[in-house]
Amino acid sequence: MTSTTTQVSGDGTVIDSHGDMWNYTFDGTVTTTTTARENVPYEIDSDTLYANAYDAHGALVSQSNHTYSRQLGGDNAGLYNMGHAFRNINAKGRLINAVIKDIEGPVTKK
Repeated sequence: MTSTTTQVSGDGTVIDSHGDMWNYTFDGTVTTTTTARENVPYEIDSDTLYANAYDAHGALVSQSNHTYSRQLGGDNAGLYNMGHAFRNINAKGRLINAVIKDIEGPVTKK
């Protein structure tokens, strides 16, 4: 098993369903782990993207993640990778939406 850690950071702006603008930043590390087993003709590489939101006091308000996986080698790599490619479509957008919903809290009917 081989692990590689990479520093990641960035920022952005989103608008919630009430028209309020939220600025966000992220800074952290991504660890990629490659697992190879003997007598297995392929490897699965996975990367996980995390989205966390904190309040003004530094308390965690929301935590969400998405794992990107790909198969290297093997008979069914194409099918495996295609299935995961569909899951990866707009994964970043879904992460941000999940965080926004956590920040907004439960919707109450009036």
